[in-house]
Amino acid sequence: MSQYEKLAWFNLAVICITLVIYLALIPWLGPERATGAFGLLGLLGAGAFFVWHRRGSMAIIADERDKIIGSRAQLIAFRVFWVSFVGGILAVWKIYEQPGAVPAKLLPLIIMAGFVVFMLVQSVAILVQYGWGRRDANG
Repeated sequence: MSQYEKLAWFNLAVICITLVIYLALIPWLGPERATGAFGLLGLLGAGAFFVWHRRGSMAIIADERDKIIGSRAQLIAFRVFWVSFVGGILAVWKIYEQPGAVPAKLLPLIIMAGFVVFMLVQSVAILVQYGWGRRDANG
């Protein structure tokens, strides 16, 4: 398993755990206060340990194929993010049509949702390009 695959699985796990905790906290805290669960997304920064080059080691972290997969996944995630972000903004605008009616509490949630969409799509795109769980040992 490549370093980027490990990173993608780690990101998916962190995102899924965060979303489960957020949804579990909504009945007790309400949607606005439950957004504190998104603080767990800070753990995504720990994913850097999967792609660090170890000193004294000549191991290849990423070859050309890995870099192409990473850049394609980022492009796919960027495109999906913008479509969903604009769609989400238009949905909020349609729901709160009156001038000045969009609650300010909703804006950080839209930004967090956009970040989650980007990271989720990027991780899934990486795993799809690598072939999810390879059936053969050679990949």
